[in-house]
Amino acid sequence: PAGRAARRTAPASRSAPSSPAPPLLRDPWAWLAPLAVLPLWFRCVGAPLGEPVAEDFDFLHRALLQGTGTLLDGGGSVAFWRPLAHQVYYALLGRLVLTRPVAVAGIHALFLAAGALLLYRVLRPRLPGPMAAVAASFPLLAESTRTLVGWPTQFVDVGLFFFSALALHEASRRRLAGALGALLAALLCKELAVVTAVLLPFVPGPHARRDRARLGLGVAVVAVLWGAAYLAVRHAAHLELPHGLEQDPADLAVPIPARFAWALAGSLRAVFSRTLLPGRFDGAVLAAASVWFVAAGVLLAISSAARERFAALRAPFTWGLAWFLLCTAALAPIYPLWQPNRSQIGSVGFGIAAAVFLGAAHPLLPAGLVVVRLGLLALAPAPAGSVSSTAPETGAFMDFERLTRLQRLMREMRALLRASHPTLPRGSAVVRGSMPDGLVYAFGGDKALQVWYGDSTLRLMPSTVLRERPGVRVAASVQFEPGHRHDLVLVPVPAMLAQEQAYQLLHDHHNAEALAEYARADSLGPDSLAYIFRAENAGGRAFALAVLGRNEEAEAAAHAALGLYTGEVNGRLVLASRAMATGRLDEARRLVESVLADDPNQKSALMMQAVLRRARAGGAPAPTP
Repeated sequence: PAGRAARRTAPASRSAPSSPAPPLLRDPWAWLAPLAVLPLWFRCVGAPLGEPVAEDFDFLHRALLQGTGTLLDGGGSVAFWRPLAHQVYYALLGRLVLTRPVAVAGIHALFLAAGALLLYRVLRPRLPGPMAAVAASFPLLAESTRTLVGWPTQFVDVGLFFFSALALHEASRRRLAGALGALLAALLCKELAVVTAVLLPFVPGPHARRDRARLGLGVAVVAVLWGAAYLAVRHAAHLELPHGLEQDPADLAVPIPARFAWALAGSLRAVFSRTLLPGRFDGAVLAAASVWFVAAGVLLAISSAARERFAALRAPFTWGLAWFLLCTAALAPIYPLWQPNRSQIGSVGFGIAAAVFLGAAHPLLPAGLVVVRLGLLALAPAPAGSVSSTAPETGAFMDFERLTRLQRLMREMRALLRASHPTLPRGSAVVRGSMPDGLVYAFGGDKALQVWYGDSTLRLMPSTVLRERPGVRVAASVQFEPGHRHDLVLVPVPAMLAQEQAYQLLHDHHNAEALAEYARADSLGPDSLAYIFRAENAGGRAFALAVLGRNEEAEAAAHAALGLYTGEVNGRLVLASRAMATGRLDEARRLVESVLADDPNQKSALMMQAVLRRARAGGAPAPTP
């Protein structure tokens, strides 16, 4: 009889314990989860936090220059209906984004900390305090979460995380109205909240079947109403996924399993603060992370007590794993545009599953995982210290390093213009010189300039446009100066116009007149800070002199151009041409290849490359192109 009684009570011992969470002020573990935002914030130091960039200007333009208007459109977006994160957010915080951007970043950090605290309170009745703290802090201790702190438009993910945590918290307390309201708020921040909707009725806890059924019915009603509204708004406002993802045959042909594998690999790498492309520390990261999980697996295999603990916590483990896999699967439609911050909401489930797996094996193993992830966060790339010509290659369309590069450009551009031109005439233009397309994206077309000055008639344009529209009223000219102390410098408008006129004369084969105009541009130009402006003048002179047959002067001018800026195109082309003419074909190839590396479609370089290939094939000297 004693044996039978023991066997009858065994299943009860395997069920997960559930008890009310300790009062917040008397639960020291509760504060470790939100405090994880501090190392996250520390790794953001040095970045232009909160500086608006790219999509921000679509929403700021709508909120500040046009008015919020209806909530039943993209609110400035051409792809998504997210009225809480777009229309409402920018209506409330738009002015603050412009005047105190770092305060907006602080607000994001507070929302993340509050979400972690709510998540802890959800888990605490089911998990020991240390295990719940590790799981709840997990989404904050990642390199990619820095993007959520520093970029205003990423309130879509901040709101998704916070309101999802709030929905789970309310559901765990059997507060139906609060859970459904928070779920709706999460859905109105980002579509990925459908995962919250699917798993909300199954949140681990001692809920009666009737309570779960009521919650499930309420969730279904909210999700269906939101889905119907989303489809209606999407159709009426002609919203489409960006970059042609819904029409590109090459992307559509990728099988769903391959898309999921791509999303899974990216999410796992982001969880451990790694880039999508392989990096130099990947092996060490894999080894460090594997130690803890392998050790846990061994302990679970050899220890019956560990297996008992895991069995008792199987429900939150399974729920967390399902959350991670569903969130990962939901990223498949945006293939192949990877952004690591999109994995943050999925890491909620990964953190729960990992904390349970490790903690069931041994109470100290989750602490080891925290140490590893703190180390990986510390090793993450620092914010961009300057505005480089090319973005770092990480495999992501946008990540923290790329973001801060663009934000630094925005901050410097706005400060430079505001200091020199507190106001701009209506209908005028600001010209940007030598700025790569990858940086121009940050301005949102003309909208950045219009938002900064509160004037929808202003235009931001490249200097080349002036050749097509000579009547444009230019108020200021800004030159991009990569690799120097100042990333941007103002160029006097007359000097910029003289340079454009010289280029046009060169194009029209008026080479002597072009030389005079380049000399005038130099005389009107800014001080020695404008390296590229002066290099382009020297390169233009070199080209004109070469065409006029003044070869020694041409080579001297070309060397002067490259001495100022090694990326100057005309100087390299002139030196390549002279090298070809004198039989130095290897030198010519290096110069031509360097030009094509910067611009694969550069016509003169392509012509020279073809001549060099024919010379190599025929074994004859290359004629001067």
